[in-house]
Amino acid sequence: MDETEKREGLRRIRQLATALLPAMAVLLYLSGTSRETHPEWAWVRYFAEASLIGGIADWFAVVALFRHPLGVRLPHTAIIPSNKDRIGSELGRFIDQNFLTPAAITPWLEKQNIVARLLRWLSKPANARAALSALIDLVRPLSRAAAQTGVVDLAAEAVSESLSHADAAQVFASGLRTLLASDAEHAAFDRVLEVVAGWLDHNRASIRRRFGEHSPLTSGFFDAFVVNRFIDGIIDLVHEVAADPQHEMRAKFAAEMCRFAERLETDPVLHEQAAEVQRDVLARIDVAALIRDLLATIRRRVSDVDRDRLAEMIAAAARNMMDEKTAVENLNLRLSHAVAASLSGARLRLSTLVEDVIRAWDTGFMTEKLELEVGRDLQFIRLNGMAVGGLVGLVLHPLLVMAGID
Repeated sequence: MDETEKREGLRRIRQLATALLPAMAVLLYLSGTSRETHPEWAWVRYFAEASLIGGIADWFAVVALFRHPLGVRLPHTAIIPSNKDRIGSELGRFIDQNFLTPAAITPWLEKQNIVARLLRWLSKPANARAALSALIDLVRPLSRAAAQTGVVDLAAEAVSESLSHADAAQVFASGLRTLLASDAEHAAFDRVLEVVAGWLDHNRASIRRRFGEHSPLTSGFFDAFVVNRFIDGIIDLVHEVAADPQHEMRAKFAAEMCRFAERLETDPVLHEQAAEVQRDVLARIDVAALIRDLLATIRRRVSDVDRDRLAEMIAAAARNMMDEKTAVENLNLRLSHAVAASLSGARLRLSTLVEDVIRAWDTGFMTEKLELEVGRDLQFIRLNGMAVGGLVGLVLHPLLVMAGID
């Protein structure tokens, strides 16, 4: 229902409720003047009298909410216009205390299932492309603004501080355990074997010279023969281990990595060595320069992105994610708690916003808006008041007769 329809509906019901007042007055007059000739009209008189009183009382109460009845500035009338600012303050406080609380917000957010809705929306390539295009269009100006306004330096400072507070030994240990849990140590071990074999093969002369220094009584031909055979044997062993996924050296390598991870967590010497490496690496890294280079690369490459292909990938990822019901539920739960906590933290600002907006409203504008929204129901209260008053009058009449009062 638009505003014009609300205004017309209010006008009609107000005219009806107002017209019934003189109608009850006329009925009261007629029933009163016919009392001597028609005693049975006493019922009508009591009904009309009580109905008229109830109607006038409710008319006064309804009008007093929005304006001074008949223009007379009686105390406690025009309640809404006179208390506009206080109403705004109380409304803001009411919203603050009853709506913007984690207990109220979190269950509602969980029911909205925001994560599932977002995934369903992103699962359509057209939507994924629209979101991607909006993001890409923002990347270039945002990255340029970040580079020009000192945001990069602030970000670099925050990143450096976070990295400096990280426990390097714990990070290394967790990384090793993650490597072991994913069976990726096989690839790491293969790479180690490859490096060892390559180093031995390319440093035969150096190894032969060192061998000769420790064996001065043997000839150079003998030294070369022994060293080459030894290195060839080691390389053959490396190839054998690399070709056998179940080789015992792999298990020993994994066990040694596990022991090293435990030592990183418990050995204070290793812990301090890891911290020293961490400090040395951070001292050599210009985090701000890295962030600037990253932003510059993003600005250069963002226009070359195949948006259609990337949108298809995002849509496919969203569809796959939708099949992970438990993961989606957990994400939705975490998001709901995070949003609820954020809104709860902003309670004062939101309640102040409500208060400021209402305070800025024109009094006449606010009064009219409220009357349009609730005025029609209030006019029905007038009608109900007249009906209930009349029925009360009918009940009082026999009681007064039995009491000998009338």
